[in-house]
Amino acid sequence: MSYIKYCRSCALRAQDQTKCMLTNLPIDPNEDFCSKHTQTIYKCAKCGSMLLQPFLIDGNTYCENCASQANTCNFCKNIQKDCAFQTDPSPVPQYIPQQIRRGNSIFQTNVPNPERIRQFCQGKCDCYDEQNFCMRQLGWCPRYSR
Repeated sequence: MSYIKYCRSCALRAQDQTKCMLTNLPIDPNEDFCSKHTQTIYKCAKCGSMLLQPFLIDGNTYCENCASQANTCNFCKNIQKDCAFQTDPSPVPQYIPQQIRRGNSIFQTNVPNPERIRQFCQGKCDCYDEQNFCMRQLGWCPRYSR
């Protein structure tokens, strides 16, 4: 015998209205029901979206998108800080041209200015690594911090 779970007992029903928060459609709480009925709604700890099936990471609930970014720069508390390399109004240019020779060909590309790196990154930024420059460009580093 199956038990019908009506909208009146569903956590997705807007308490002050007769509509479903999932579908945004009007409902009759005493007559309507659906397969998405749930007693509990979760909220993503990062983006705030409503969830039926959360991902649990360190005791927090996340949506699929945010959970896929766990342990990356997007979750690191250092990403909230301004990047002085990018934002400081210093007249020292962020990038400088560099020529690369390969066989008979010469290519020109822009590279991060070493002088600006010395001014704003080395010894000043938690995202800086002596061997790899800015770890934000890789999206992860061993100094990841929550």
